[in-house]
Amino acid sequence: MLNRAYLSQHFELRIPATSSQINVAEAKVGLSFSKEYVDFLQITNGLSSMGCLALHEIEILPERNIEYEVPRYLPGCFMIGDDSGGQAGSEPGTAAHGIRRS
Repeated sequence: MLNRAYLSQHFELRIPATSSQINVAEAKVGLSFSKEYVDFLQITNGLSSMGCLALHEIEILPERNIEYEVPRYLPGCFMIGDDSGGQAGSEPGTAAHGIRRS
């Protein structure tokens, strides 16, 4: 089970996301995030590692998904981060992993 103490040993964490921030993001993209992703956001609103992995803050993700044309090229997916080298990661509950449309 993920927890803040474990994650902070390996990653740079941010303050937890609020329920309001999560609800606003879900409404903007018309998706319901998985319980696991919501649990993660309530531990840390994104994280980064030394130079490669970044899971972005929930507030910027709806716009970032539009900029990257995720709905066009990966319908039903929701990009949550990237490796700064062209590889993106999607929310574990998305179409690639089973996300539900609201």
